[in-house]
Amino acid sequence: MEKTDYIQLFDKFLQKQASPEEVQTLIQWLKSEGSFQNWIDEEWDAAASAMDTELQQKLLG
Repeated sequence: MEKTDYIQLFDKFLQKQASPEEVQTLIQWLKSEGSFQNWIDEEWDAAASAMDTELQQKLLG
């Protein structure tokens, strides 16, 4: 499976729509050596460092 497949599977899991087999696949991915951590690191590095102005207004008034 590609990384995007696991991300979609994770989203499906959060929406409580994943089958038991899909949950097991997701668990194996999360347990696998570095796969999940590598993905998290990539997402963190790609994230913007500044907060969206509209969101900042909503949160801080």
